[in-house]
Amino acid sequence: GLYSANSGNIFVNNQEINQEQLRELYSAIFSDFYLFTKIYGIDYSSKEEEIKKYLKILRIDEKVQIQNGEFSTTKLSTGQRKRLALLISYLEDKSIYLFDEWAADQDPEFRHFFYTELLAE
Repeated sequence: GLYSANSGNIFVNNQEINQEQLRELYSAIFSDFYLFTKIYGIDYSSKEEEIKKYLKILRIDEKVQIQNGEFSTTKLSTGQRKRLALLISYLEDKSIYLFDEWAADQDPEFRHFFYTELLAE
């Protein structure tokens, strides 16, 4: 995870915020991420079309489906599992995304797509 500051104040847009408010601003995928078998903390029922869109964009729509908030499988390559974690991050719709060596496990074609298309958004 991320370390909390020992001293000082946190400001976003000239407004002081606390640690909890800071955590609400970002979504992170760390290199040692864990992928649950279902979606937690997100109202997935209102996001079915968005989920389908991201599965297609992330090129895993033929590998995994999400029904009732559960993944049809998590038996995917590490790169594909990271793409599924990225989908969850996108659904959280945060202002800030942190990626710890995210592209390291992607094939060269998708790595290029990640840097030139996805990050460009």
